[in-house]
Amino acid sequence: MRPRSVPVRQERKNKKHTPCKRCGTKKTTSWRTGPDGPSTLCNACGVHWFRGRKRETCEEICDEDIPASCPPKMTMMIPTDDIKKELLLSQDVIKLEAVDWATFRKPHSNYSNTTGSSSFQLMPIIKTEPFSKVEDEHEPPPHRDEEKNPWWPATQEMLLYAYGVVPLTDFDESLYSSILSAEDLQRSIVSRILILVALPNRHQPIRFKNYIPNTDTRDGPAIYDEAKLQPYDFDITIVGAGHNGLVTASYLAREGYNVGVFERRHVVGGAAVTEEIFPGYKFSRASYLCSLLHSDIIEDMKLIEKGLTFLVRNPSSFTPTDDGSGRYLLLGTDGEENLKQIASLSQKDSEKFPQYEQHLEEIIELIEPLLLEKPLDVFHKPSSGFDKLARLSQLLRMWINMKPRSLDRLSSLYNLMTTPAKTILDRWFENEILKATLATDAVIGSTNGVDQIGSGYVLLHHVMGSINGHRGRWAYVKGGMGKISELMANDACAHGASIYTSTPVKSIDTEGGKTNGITLEDGRKVRSKVVISNATPHVTFNKLMAETKFEENFKEDISRIDYTSGVVKINIAMNEIPNFKVIPNEKKGQPGPQHRGTIHFVRNMKDIIDALADFQKGEMSKRPVIEMTIPSVLDDSLAPSGHHVASLFCQYAPYHLKGQPWTKADREEFCNRVFNVIEGYAPGFKQSVIHKEVLTPSDLEKVFGITGGNIFHGAMSLSQLYMSRPIPRYSDYTTPIEGLYMCGSGSHPGGGVSGLPGRNCAFSILDKLPKPTLKSIL
Repeated sequence: MRPRSVPVRQERKNKKHTPCKRCGTKKTTSWRTGPDGPSTLCNACGVHWFRGRKRETCEEICDEDIPASCPPKMTMMIPTDDIKKELLLSQDVIKLEAVDWATFRKPHSNYSNTTGSSSFQLMPIIKTEPFSKVEDEHEPPPHRDEEKNPWWPATQEMLLYAYGVVPLTDFDESLYSSILSAEDLQRSIVSRILILVALPNRHQPIRFKNYIPNTDTRDGPAIYDEAKLQPYDFDITIVGAGHNGLVTASYLAREGYNVGVFERRHVVGGAAVTEEIFPGYKFSRASYLCSLLHSDIIEDMKLIEKGLTFLVRNPSSFTPTDDGSGRYLLLGTDGEENLKQIASLSQKDSEKFPQYEQHLEEIIELIEPLLLEKPLDVFHKPSSGFDKLARLSQLLRMWINMKPRSLDRLSSLYNLMTTPAKTILDRWFENEILKATLATDAVIGSTNGVDQIGSGYVLLHHVMGSINGHRGRWAYVKGGMGKISELMANDACAHGASIYTSTPVKSIDTEGGKTNGITLEDGRKVRSKVVISNATPHVTFNKLMAETKFEENFKEDISRIDYTSGVVKINIAMNEIPNFKVIPNEKKGQPGPQHRGTIHFVRNMKDIIDALADFQKGEMSKRPVIEMTIPSVLDDSLAPSGHHVASLFCQYAPYHLKGQPWTKADREEFCNRVFNVIEGYAPGFKQSVIHKEVLTPSDLEKVFGITGGNIFHGAMSLSQLYMSRPIPRYSDYTTPIEGLYMCGSGSHPGGGVSGLPGRNCAFSILDKLPKPTLKSIL
């Protein structure tokens, strides 16, 4: 049974080729029957006209001598160069560019017709509003190249075939042998249904019509500026295209739901972006290392196969000294070498280090299963027998996932959660350089001191991840962190999702306690029964839903979420690699092992405590805690030859300095303090810096939309974890508004580029929503 959206053409040709009335060629294909009567298609110039049935004149592309029976709705893209320019001027040409043929999916098992043939989907184009001048001084304009516009011959023929314009006998299999497997190709030809979701039928408005392509894909997926976005409906609307929002979109779209994602910025990814801030220099502008991205997501989206490359750092950590002793600590992937390095500082610590790592591994094994599903709800009383059964089932899964021996580790987990990181490290080790190196993981992005309760969990959180199955490793991503978001966006689009960038959302709309869509900044409305927010809880409920009435105490609970941040991110471009006194460069400008990993500029845990004390007074730290990474050492695509880009993750500096906004002079002052610290370890560093960008907590909030500049969408404190994240009673990604869900890092299991909040949210929604029908998809 053919879907009505696919024009029916009899798959037989006349023996006699009718000359084209436009170009004169006999390379035509004719049909004796069809829904519009006899018709002829010119395979050279693309004009398609009908005989015996009068139709409106095709004014955009046809010459005057073409009869009035030439219908504009049947005009298609043509691969010949001589009329390409003319076609680009046509208002009825579908402008598709650089189609990723790898995104042709296998048939959806849920949707098959009576003959057993299945439907195929084509990747929708990522769409965006026309780019307007950015007022934010930190916001670089997108790269634009309006002249570069490659057209693929395979694209035109594939579209012609999909709409039934080209008969089966004219389908050139050789064009697609490299982009479709033999099995998929055979199914395609049998069913003749290649595009059902991404492209509408020719008698409906063209979904991707009137787009001006931006073909620069260096920093992300191809972006398309939309001339006019018409009001329309989605099954599910997602506010924000951060990496969690993209994960949610991908999982929901692959189940057949029509998903629309609306992003304020011109680039997808939220804080996981790659941006060319200065010409020729590309930065992971916010997030800069990967470890927490869960293997299930990588496997489900096939990110490795699609181009995700982890650049493993070995050594992965370098802690130099500036006291003239010449001591340093290099830690990497070689366990034996690590013990030798630690033994050079303390033989006792070298003996205890393997036990320390095993201790953390055992605790991680205990809690890791809890990260992969919504928290157990202990604040709501089950409303029905089904709810009781669901809760009992979740308890049973938790019990099964906990290995028998794991129960003995509960005391270790409790001790770690309630003990300051400084106390934990003091119990295990004696050397200050080693303890300071490990302690930085306990304070990253947190304003909880290393000597305060709760820092122990942050320490654990940052060693939970893995790279290629190796626990605790952190890696660079080839092409920057934006590569992850780019591939996620492509995967979501491959399954039918639509992504709109430079399209800020003004409000989330409700009616009768239920969501009914969103309103964009320009006043246009997008309707959907389900809305998912990738924004922080503060932005979602206090800005996008400021006029919405909630249940008693809900807004108060939201207002108590801690978004305090002491993070300043400095992105710098250097004309030479730093030369450290403790390990001088062998050759000028030649990177060494000391440059590959994270470089810690901290002498002891007292440095961390003193830096936080300044912050708590409302001042910038006199001696900031600094972690430096130089990804261009392993990825030469980020900077010109001989030059390098570096990220400086610095703590601490408040959102406001003694209650006043940051000035340009304040930024320079903090930057000088950071540079002076590094200069003490690597003389000449300050002179090598040729470009810099300083992002204070208020800048991080302004650019990336993260409230307070908190990189976790809310503190990872004991009062804001698991069943209390973001607030008690709503840790299962739901909200008091029916149909409104949360998928950002403000939800369980928290911050970092893990994708787990987005994944868990999607699965929670799938448990509640009815399965989409074939009728709703078409």
